[in-house]
Amino acid sequence: MRKQFAITDNVKRFVAAVNAVVDAQPGIDRFVLVYGPVGLGKTETALWWKNTQSPQSAFVRIKKAMSVRWLLEEIVAELGEIPLRRTSDLFHQAVEALVGTDRALILDEVDYVADKTTLIETLRDLGDMTGSPIVLLGMPWAEEKLKKYTALKRRISQLARFEGLTRKDVAAVLAQICEVALDDSAVEAIVAANKITTVAQLYRWAAMAERIARTRKLEIVTGADLAA
Repeated sequence: MRKQFAITDNVKRFVAAVNAVVDAQPGIDRFVLVYGPVGLGKTETALWWKNTQSPQSAFVRIKKAMSVRWLLEEIVAELGEIPLRRTSDLFHQAVEALVGTDRALILDEVDYVADKTTLIETLRDLGDMTGSPIVLLGMPWAEEKLKKYTALKRRISQLARFEGLTRKDVAAVLAQICEVALDDSAVEAIVAANKITTVAQLYRWAAMAERIARTRKLEIVTGADLAA
């Protein structure tokens, strides 16, 4: 099996939304909200984008118990600086590390702290003072939860919703990760077997197809081969 990151429609939506704010002209709001059910690869996609397209950017996973100071400490550390002690100094450290750059700040699990007004407003302040892309990752209800922050909502210029894999996604992912060919009947059999929603599920099917191909010396695996 090929050990590579699989490109799906969700990934394409993420890349389009984030690249749109990275490439935005001055004066354009640069907040992105990426949301959808757990298990669809939001975090993995964000890390893939950071590692392959923007390694200078920062990824921080928000924790339920986070205070403003704790969050700023993690942001500053991810930006490659040694965190100072006072909250005000931490904030200015983060601003100085981001301002004038296209370094994105990616914040995972943002809906964990959607009820913490001071923390959410601190993120808005960072975006306003640096002009940097701010990417917020959350669950399906993140958009609704963040609506009460009118000033922040106005700054979200791009949305990317993650959804379960389509048949097109299933075929594309299998072609990318599986080292044997699967015909249309095999793809249909996999889609019909159970509701495929994540790439992780397809890795198991790809492993099965490769095992069947080796055992039976097949060049192409069909739906009948998978069912046998």
